[in-house]
Amino acid sequence: MKTITLPSLAREADAVFAALNAGESFVVKHRGKPAGRLSAIKPKTRPAKTDPFYSLDKLTFKGGGSLSNEEMDRVIYGA
Repeated sequence: MKTITLPSLAREADAVFAALNAGESFVVKHRGKPAGRLSAIKPKTRPAKTDPFYSLDKLTFKGGGSLSNEEMDRVIYGA
């Protein structure tokens, strides 16, 4: 994990965020002391092929009424 000062972060923000996207992490120092940590947020995604949402066409039938978003979530995800 690299260390970066607050003024350096402000000057080099584009490069820092490019490094974050590449998996790098940083400790940010403010007035010479560690003040925080920067790391990329890893998105929580499900592959499309396993997400039941993409199988809706198999769950429908002709003449069926519309469902609300909440009803769809309950039917698909058990929420």
